Amino acid sequence: MLFVILISPSILISLPDIDFIKKHNPFNDQTSYAPKILIVVSLLLPFLCSFKVKKIGDIFRFAAYIF
Repeated sequence: MLFVILISPSILISLPDIDFIKKHNPFNDQTSYAPKILIVVSLLLPFLCSFKVKKIGDIFRFAAYIF
């Protein structure tokens, strides 16, 4: 986290304005072409699977199912 705080000002100073950040936001670019249902499922599925974890090995198994 300290690294992010230290490196962010140098990146943010070089940007022209706030509209440039809104237009070229990488999170918007990644999700703009995906169907909404896929985004919702990818957010809910790990949450729902977390209730079924009984031991450490289950975490890797559920991660393999999701990916």
